[in-house]
Parts: sequence; structure tokens; C-alpha cells
Amino acid sequence: MDEDQKEYMLNTKLMRNDVTYDITANDIGLDRIRLENYATWKTKGTLYTQRYDSKNQKWAANFMVAPICADAELNGFAIFPNGDEFFLSDEKQFVTIPIMFGAKVENLTDYAKKEHVKQIKSQLFINDILVDEIEETEQLEISSDFIYDYLKNSEHEIEIVTVKVKSTLLTKFTTDGALVDTKEYKIIIHLSQDEEEQEEIIEDPYIEPKTQSNYVFDEYDVKYPDIPPPYIESLEIKVISGGEEKDLSKAKATGKEFVCAGQTITITAVVVNAPVRATIEFAGDNSITHFDSITKKFEWDEPRSRGVSTFFSSLRGFEEMYSGTLTMKEGNSLSDNAIEYTAQYIIPYETKQTLNSWNTLRNNSQDAFDVNENKLFSRIRSPYQIVVKVKSETGSDTKRYDLDVFERWDTIYNRNISNYLSVDLSSYYGRQ
Repeated sequence: MDEDQKEYMLNTKLMRNDVTYDITANDIGLDRIRLENYATWKTKGTLYTQRYDSKNQKWAANFMVAPICADAELNGFAIFPNGDEFFLSDEKQFVTIPIMFGAKVENLTDYAKKEHVKQIKSQLFINDILVDEIEETEQLEISSDFIYDYLKNSEHEIEIVTVKVKSTLLTKFTTDGALVDTKEYKIIIHLSQDEEEQEEIIEDPYIEPKTQSNYVFDEYDVKYPDIPPPYIESLEIKVISGGEEKDLSKAKATGKEFVCAGQTITITAVVVNAPVRATIEFAGDNSITHFDSITKKFEWDEPRSRGVSTFFSSLRGFEEMYSGTLTMKEGNSLSDNAIEYTAQYIIPYETKQTLNSWNTLRNNSQDAFDVNENKLFSRIRSPYQIVVKVKSETGSDTKRYDLDVFERWDTIYNRNISNYLSVDLSSYYGRQ
């Protein structure tokens, strides 16, 4: 623990059962508290306190302190000083393309210091080949320059070079997972053309500039005649229970499907005019993509302590799953041009609920015995969205799936929720 951590723990308002109180450890008095776990960038701190009432009866309570910077994000980047579009005439055999790449941490608080950073790293890939990397410690931003010499080796009129920057950050706090980010860009190279012909090229019917952004889903589409673009024919989500895939339940109050925090889901997309690159993103509160401490405890620490196999063989697998973008795997071929793409995902245990439960209603009333059960499964916030994107050389498609998140499966394991469901599949709302 450093002095910044200690100051943060002593001067930050205390929490209990997700309720924040207007009191700090300093307010209680250092002689009446015990700091048990110090807050880190991404995990909560805990402390224990006790007091005696007028009858000399001892009362004890545990409080938590919010993470130092729960919203911290790592953003990788690539900058192209000479632009991302080049023209190579018949006389020229290569073009030099300068690239600056790196990463920086954003959304930090005053208590988050560069001295907390154990490692910040960025890797530069060109056409999926690692060509350069940079790594530092105790830094919040890194960058490096790279020169890429493109050598003409194609008979096509247009060549697309894929540039990818993969970045990771580890803090010195062992309970923090890695911050992970991947950015992808495209460089367009026009072959057998002079720069004076640029205007004519842009007007070619098979090259349609969509945007000036470099990001992978907002780039130039190179369109080929007689090859239809891909599209998502269907999108389905099931929950894993007892080792089997089962349908999601629907809440009467909303008429929408939901899953409990901590459960594993399978996402399946049927794509026509495949093969494609298929990815999943998540829209909503970023807690649904955060590898929180409770998820780590249930899915890694506790199983390993009992010698039980885990979802991934290493922590890196969890860190990549919770990076914000999930790559789907190609599965069964349903016909000549339709393929299933699948991915499994563990809903983080501390994902913010979109539906009211016993815990949220109890916290709202601040009375353990005052729960208005008529409000169970009523809406707190909009549902999350599972966003599936597919892309090939001939086009792209996107489909969204609304998904509500209820209380953690382990906290409702012995509760009967069947009366609140329009599709009663409550028997498997336990561990998968």
C-alpha cells in the first residue's frame, strides 16, 4: 500500500450493500476501524468497524470503499502522418508509410498514479504479423514510430493493408485484471495509378468512400460485382445450465428475456454469404465487460483452490474475453453459403442490474424487512445490447439483441421466482 491508497481509503465515503453513506473512515475514527483490503484501480476496498451501544452491547459492521478509478480505460492508437491512402504508379515498386502507434490511459482520478503501472505495452501488427512493440513501466502513455515499406506484389488495382494495435496495461495491484484494447485500421493502396488520377479512382463505381475514420467498421468498402455482401439471418442467445444450452426466461413485468449475473450464455449467429469476420460488442454500462473481483473469485480463484477446471486455462483468457470485443468462432455449415458463428460469455458477477430484485429494493428502502415484491423484475435501466457485427470483402452487417440482467445467480438460488416469469424456466437459474 502506498500513501495515496491510504489517503483514499481514509477520506472516501463508505458503502454498504451498494448504498453510499455520508461518512468516511476518518469520521469514524482510526481507533475504531481496521483496514482489511485496500482499494485498487478496479477493486473495492474493505474495512471493519465496531462500537458499543448504551447497554454495552457490541455492534460490528463491514464497509466498502469504491475502486480508485473504476472507469479507467486503455486506448491504443495508430497515427498515419502521411495519410492512410497511397497511389503507386507503374514505375514505382514500393511506397514508404510512416506509422506512429502506442496507447494511453484515460478517465483516471487524482489518486491513480503512474507509479501504480507495472507494465503498459502496445504491439503493432501489419496483416496479422507482429512487426514492432513498445513496453514501459510506471507510465500512463507510450508511443513509438515505425516505417513500413510496402512492396508491390499484387495484380489487383487496389491493395488493402490491415494495421492492428493491441495494447495491455497491468497495475502493481494483484487483484486488478489487465486493461486490454485492440484497434484496427486500414491502409488503401491504389496500384498502377498516378496521383493525378485520384479523383477518377474515387468516382469508380466499385470504390465507395464511406467515412474518413480508420476504424475497422467505418472504412472504405472494396466492392466486387456478382458477390453479394454478408448478412445475419438470425441471432440467438441461450443460457448454459447443467452443461446444456437452454432458452432464456422472460419477465412478466417487461416481456423481455433476462439472464442472471454470473451465468454463462451462448451467442449464435447464422450468417449468409459467409465466411466472414464476426465479432461481438456490448452496449450499456461498462460493468458488463469488466473482469471484476467477484467474477475472478468464482471463476478462477475458488475452482483452482479445489482443483476444478476453469472456463479458461489462464487469466489471459478472461482478460481477452472482457476486452470489450469478442471474436466469434466459425461453426457448422448449414448450406453452401450459410455458416453458424458462436461464442460463449460469462456475464460478470458485478454487472449492474437492469431489473429490480430483492437486493435493489431492500437497498432503496434501506430496510431489510421492507421489500415491495410487486416491484420485483420492474425496470431500473434500459437492457444491455449484444451487438453482433460481420464483415467480409464485399460488405458488412450488424444485428442487436436486447438482454436484461437480474440479480446474481448465487443470491437467488433458493428463491422461487416462477410467479414473476411469463416463460417459466426458473428451475435452472442456478450455477451452469
